Amino acid sequence: MPESNTPESANTPHSLTERAAAALRDAIVKGELIAGQPLRQVELAQRLGLSRVPLREALRLLEGEGFVVIHPNRGAVVATLSSAELREIAETCRLLEHNMLELAVPKMPAEAVSEARRCIAALDKTTSVSEWIALNWEFHRALYTPANRPRTLKIVEQVRRSADPYFHILLGDADIRRRMNDEHREIANACEQRDAARAIALLDRHVGDASEHTRARIAHLEATHWPGSKA
Repeated sequence: MPESNTPESANTPHSLTERAAAALRDAIVKGELIAGQPLRQVELAQRLGLSRVPLREALRLLEGEGFVVIHPNRGAVVATLSSAELREIAETCRLLEHNMLELAVPKMPAEAVSEARRCIAALDKTTSVSEWIALNWEFHRALYTPANRPRTLKIVEQVRRSADPYFHILLGDADIRRRMNDEHREIANACEQRDAARAIALLDRHVGDASEHTRARIAHLEATHWPGSKA
């Protein structure tokens, strides 16, 4: 993990938190910080040239993304990521989201499609992976909400949140982001036409392709950077 030479006074607290989170996230993905490794705040603060306040906020941010686990009274450790977990997440998403589209598409209102297209436009513009992940969920939520299954929608959101660290690994590639957003357009068009079978088929390809690309990336990381990981 690279040391920082930027004076803390030259940054706002918000940017300090983001800088610390980016450095730690990158170190985890590269295997410089391995699964289960304690993240000692004093040591990390010195290495990054930060006070402990933005570092604590960065660890909370990474906990929300799934990269870090924070244990009360014991501190933070690096979370375990694996292709096996990703496979389970993708399978669960397919099962739940197929059902949501099957229920939602026949009664898809124009407002839901408009909201989905607003998300697509925003996804085209952003270069932030974290923002892309948030907008990606907003897109899917817009199309699933008409199913009127709020409990299932909440479960889908929770499952997708557990995929956030894997999305960070995948979405560093701008070409993949563009391709995934093109797939969003196709899904939105099928929903607008109330073609449930096509929307579900497109969603299946969308989730499957993302999972396949990410598993390939993880397999490489497991072989080269993540000692002790299991596929």
